[in-house]
Amino acid sequence: MLAETTYQAVRDRQQREPDVVEPVLALLADPDHEGAVTDDMRRMAATLADQRETAAAETFLANALATSEVIDTVRSWNDRRTLASARRRRQLLGLAIGRETYHPDWQFTRSGLRHDLSAVIGPLLDAAAGDPVLADQIMRTPRPELDGRSLVDLLISRRTDEVLTLLAHYRDGYAT
Repeated sequence: MLAETTYQAVRDRQQREPDVVEPVLALLADPDHEGAVTDDMRRMAATLADQRETAAAETFLANALATSEVIDTVRSWNDRRTLASARRRRQLLGLAIGRETYHPDWQFTRSGLRHDLSAVIGPLLDAAAGDPVLADQIMRTPRPELDGRSLVDLLISRRTDEVLTLLAHYRDGYAT
């Protein structure tokens, strides 16, 4: 999802401005690149990073429940303080934006909180270096070794041990 969006953005920009994009791609392909890093390369890298972060945040919000929706879904959590406490205890993933906090929808079932969620959130946040948007991406991204399924798909299938095993192979959002 994210890789496809990023690839498309780079390809489109490369077609419009090959002199700007191709040196950046050469640097990415060969970190020991002997050529000079130009201001244009730095601007291009910053633009791509901004676009990637914006797309990730938009995806996160498009698939998240606001705190009030979580309270309606999880009847035993009847106020904002309860949710804030669950986030602090690493039992729930959420992202505060302004005065509202959003929670990825894969954490919930129709009847409430996913039963095995508390086992997953800590290792997931460790894998994502504490970044809730990156954590959501790790969970949602289709994985080739899972035949295109994601960790969310495994979680929904109650294959929590497999999710935890795969999360153990991450460091700061990158598979090791």
